[in-house]
Amino acid sequence: MTEITHRCEGSLKNEMSIRFTTQYNSLEISDDFVTWRLFKPEIDYDYGSMYLSHVSEIKFCPFCRKELK
Repeated sequence: MTEITHRCEGSLKNEMSIRFTTQYNSLEISDDFVTWRLFKPEIDYDYGSMYLSHVSEIKFCPFCRKELK
């Protein structure tokens, strides 16, 4: 599946990722579904890597207020 992203000045400034994807991208969870979601980058200090932490499902961009379809 190709991920669709929404980028605006506010999301970039606040370092948030808005993607049309599942919540658990690499896991096969039976009740997971594709929708617009807000993610926050987090650092895993134990492994020295970054990952995207799910914040919530969204219908509008919280930064520019554009409806996400």
